[in-house]
Amino acid sequence: MATSDGKSKNPSIDSFIKLYNEGKLERALSFGTDLYAARPELKTDLIFVIAFAKVLIEAEAPSSKIRSLLAEAHLVAPENADVLDYLEIVETKNRLKKGLGDVGKLALKNLIRRSPKNVHAHFILGAHLFWSDEESMMAIPHLETCVRLHPNFLRAWGCLGAIYKKMGNPQLAQMAFLKCAAIETNQSMKEFFEKQANLT
Repeated sequence: MATSDGKSKNPSIDSFIKLYNEGKLERALSFGTDLYAARPELKTDLIFVIAFAKVLIEAEAPSSKIRSLLAEAHLVAPENADVLDYLEIVETKNRLKKGLGDVGKLALKNLIRRSPKNVHAHFILGAHLFWSDEESMMAIPHLETCVRLHPNFLRAWGCLGAIYKKMGNPQLAQMAFLKCAAIETNQSMKEFFEKQANLT
């Protein structure tokens, strides 16, 4: 259930979303997984389901797990735009391929036209453009949109750091890698990002 301002009436869900918004992805994943297992009624709570889907996408969980979560919510709210968008993102991610004629890329662009603030559509498209298609300039606006809308999105900052470094912009690369180091909770990864920042 949600209040009139779109927030949950459930303190556990609020705590879970707070962890996610702060970029504490590992803790959010663990907490969300425990909530999902212990409280079957949350499977139909759209605020929780969408937040958990976002965490699972950022944690690179199997598509089947994310699809299953969203499918249950879809049965309860078949017209909910967020549920439909995230179901489409999961399906589209599996259809992405390199080069021209990429139906997955086209589907993501259409989704972004329809839902321009969907962080994960921007992220998946931006990451694909950079890593698979090697289209750095086309990837940047999508990844910059990600971090503008979700400032603690670690993987988006990591992609931006790699792009800026590849394009020969050491100041922006250093800024992105330092942001990664600030968000990262794993000490060895934190040290890796600090090292990347110092190498730019």
